[in-house]
Amino acid sequence: MLATLIRSASLAAPGHLSTLHQAAAAADDERPDGAWHAEWAALTELGRMTVGAADRARELFAYLIVNEKAMAANLSSAGDLLLSERLMLTMGQRLPGGRSQLQALIQAEAAYAGELRAGLIEALGDSQAVDEALDPSGYLGRADEFIDAAADAHRRRSGENPYEPVPDPQPAHAGGRGPSPS
Repeated sequence: MLATLIRSASLAAPGHLSTLHQAAAAADDERPDGAWHAEWAALTELGRMTVGAADRARELFAYLIVNEKAMAANLSSAGDLLLSERLMLTMGQRLPGGRSQLQALIQAEAAYAGELRAGLIEALGDSQAVDEALDPSGYLGRADEFIDAAADAHRRRSGENPYEPVPDPQPAHAGGRGPSPS
């Protein structure tokens, strides 16, 4: 039920945000008739929904139990197609037939389960590389790119230079972590 209430807030919020933007755009004076009144109602409702959704998320996550065996079973039941994006990025250039050969293998997997792994191993002759590419445990897709973009946006908003290297939290010293002195 908590997840449903969080989702309902996320579905209602864009309408209130639209009202807020429309009212702000209609403002032709500091206190125009009607526009700022509509802004306050929409802003109040957005705040209420945000706080409510955050509180429901807090409650929901307080009871979250991570069942690694169930997660592994779900990933396993999805089959090798789960990582077709990763395969296209990492294996497409390595196959003799390139990306078109890989696309054919992926289509065969979709039609006849079990063909993808065998076809990749046959084409590459490297079962270890295929097993690593089809292991979902270490694959996060483009998550690192998204995190970096969000961090850069935050730095720009806060006035930090996003291209300035972040200092190493561990000072360099003999036998310790961090870069070696040069």
